[in-house]
Amino acid sequence: MKHNPIHKKIAVCLPSYKRLESLERQIFSFMHQTYASEDYHVFVAVKGVTEYVFNKMLVPRFRHFIETGRLTLRYFPNKNQMSNIIDTVRDLDISGYDLFVKIDDDDFYSPDYLENINDFHSTLPPCYSSYYNARDLIARNLNGFFCLKNAFYRFFGFALNMSPQVLEKVMECELNPSLMIPIVEKWQHKTGHTNFGFNEDNFIFMLMREYGCANMADYVKEQGILPHIVVQKGNPSVTRGGMIEKRFLIANASIATDPASWEHLLELSHPHWRDSFRIQGKRGRRLDGGSLASVLERTPERLILCWDDWGVEVFEADENAMYVLAGKITAPEG
Repeated sequence: MKHNPIHKKIAVCLPSYKRLESLERQIFSFMHQTYASEDYHVFVAVKGVTEYVFNKMLVPRFRHFIETGRLTLRYFPNKNQMSNIIDTVRDLDISGYDLFVKIDDDDFYSPDYLENINDFHSTLPPCYSSYYNARDLIARNLNGFFCLKNAFYRFFGFALNMSPQVLEKVMECELNPSLMIPIVEKWQHKTGHTNFGFNEDNFIFMLMREYGCANMADYVKEQGILPHIVVQKGNPSVTRGGMIEKRFLIANASIATDPASWEHLLELSHPHWRDSFRIQGKRGRRLDGGSLASVLERTPERLILCWDDWGVEVFEADENAMYVLAGKITAPEG
């Protein structure tokens, strides 16, 4: 007979970069979980699109869920992946949550995913985290067809369920990466290693073992829950699929908090063109036109660019964060 566990308060943490279509599907998917809606909340950190796209396309689409208190949808610059996870709940009161469930934007989770996690955790000590690591189904794109394949794959990175103690420690390590050193020495026998900006799952897993964790695989098998999760291999990986540039990877290898290393994407409106503009540090380029520029000033209200090819332009932001050309083109100095 199946027991009737007490529902834990679950925070679903969803950072998303560039994959807008996948993000929209995932949000709708988690708005229709079988878990009681009052017992979970979805926190989304959106990256890799312009703030204009965020304001005009994403927010209106999900306004109902935001206003009814089921979804927190916020916009951030792209950072290292550890910080991107933290961004989902950054500066929010999360003291009432018992479990923090990290999900990917492009994978497929069962409609009972949160229900199953809650059931499994009712068999564990209160401070425990959990993960899922088993031979299971992987979604592949074969000649344009969606196909499911059995494969042994390390699923824990797509299904990490963190206790509050683990998430709190992750946040502490972002502010002080030296705190990572003794943890890495203990679990990986490496000295002085803190470069987990894009290997965040492995570090979180170390922390989970510090406080206690368990693999859900046997429970999922015993309960006949198929599929519990299907990892999507048809989409490019953020780190291995060319979604981020090498310079950005190098600058964000550790979980540093230097804004100069972050990636910003702005929407520019010009009388002769409209384009997205990518900034890292003090340099940027148009995504479509390819023109390069130095960033002389950037505020939420104004952007001043010195283009390599034709001089200085001033843009002013409208109410939706579209930067519209406001100043005259001037000849470059010298």
